[in-house]
Amino acid sequence: MDRKNNMTADPEKLLEYLADRLHINIRICDNDLKVIRTYAKQEAPDDRSLVTAAFLQEMAGSEGRIPYIVVVAPYYFFYASIRIGKDLFVLGPMQSRIYFECSHVYESLLSQADLTGLREKLPPQQFRPLMENILLISNAFSAEDDPVPEDRITPEQVVRENHISERTNEKILSTVTQMVFDNLETAANHNPFDEEIREMAAVERGDEDLLRQIVEETYNGNVGALSKDPLRHEKNLGIVIITISSRAAIRGGVPYEVVFSMSDRFIQELEEQTTTRDAEAVARAAEIEFTRTVRSYREAIRNRDAGKTNEYVERCKEYIFKHLHEKIRVSEIAESLAINSNYLSTIFRKFEGITITDYILRQKLVLVRNMLIYSDYTYLEITNYLCFSSQSYLGKRFQEETGMTLREFRTKYRVRAFQQEQQRKLN
Repeated sequence: MDRKNNMTADPEKLLEYLADRLHINIRICDNDLKVIRTYAKQEAPDDRSLVTAAFLQEMAGSEGRIPYIVVVAPYYFFYASIRIGKDLFVLGPMQSRIYFECSHVYESLLSQADLTGLREKLPPQQFRPLMENILLISNAFSAEDDPVPEDRITPEQVVRENHISERTNEKILSTVTQMVFDNLETAANHNPFDEEIREMAAVERGDEDLLRQIVEETYNGNVGALSKDPLRHEKNLGIVIITISSRAAIRGGVPYEVVFSMSDRFIQELEEQTTTRDAEAVARAAEIEFTRTVRSYREAIRNRDAGKTNEYVERCKEYIFKHLHEKIRVSEIAESLAINSNYLSTIFRKFEGITITDYILRQKLVLVRNMLIYSDYTYLEITNYLCFSSQSYLGKRFQEETGMTLREFRTKYRVRAFQQEQQRKLN
């Protein structure tokens, strides 16, 4: 490959590693879109019938280091391309656990059966770790005589630039009209829409007591049929509950990477159930856990003395909350608020009782706890994501805060609260 790499690792090894870790093909195309090198393991899916000249032309829409995401219709899987100098890196196919749509779609001429067969060979992966692995290329490689930029691309930038949003299930939408007429014929009524609205409002507010009260209310209507099989119906209903609860949690202030990790884990738990009663218990327990997580985040940023507020202090906390995954400097916060950093530090300590630096650490550790419980991130990945100087430093500060090591905390608390709530629903 005609390029420099400022990484200490061999670029060939990095590409082999990514192809193996993600179970994908990595193709490098020249300026004429001719494939000059392919990295793939034996178990990687054979997608040669899909990767035509027209397909590579679509992938060539990439204009720079931010990955260009192309979804293969009908929204089953996707590819990413990254342009570095004259070379085009094409990675895929990949499948996220959360189906999504974006602004770039490729209408394949392959049959539905061929596309489905290809998709079934792809292991579903969590969206954020998937993007972070792809970004290793963007953040590590550079064109010849062009140094790697210091600013690192984030998954959030990938989402924004590609206009990525979660996909609606077209099959369900296409049958809604017929279901409405069927329900009218049989005089069947669904639970009132305001029940869902009130449930999600309770989740968004982190109000567990209100949520339990709403869930336990009795309605004359029935839940719409989501499958002819009772167990599949209950699982589909559970997926709906988990999905809308996750969106309410995001609106309530929980970072989306935590919410999506929780959602993935709860849906996996749901799919393992063998009775309708167990499936319902899992879904409702997940709803409660989303509510508790919102409450924990809200309590973490709430002013310690409700009778005392300060506009700059509240705006400072809001800035911190939105930038937890970055290295936060007091001077940068002050600059964003257009005030003196020493003055900001003084009034913050006056109203909060701690320094801004300690407050930032405390909020990061709240996120660490959630990531240990609900995500599959390694300790090093959590360290890097939250911009701690080292894993040992994170471990030391975490143990000072909780009295446990990272490993001890994950072992003790991972989904325990969720499992306890599930058991409560069954009793």
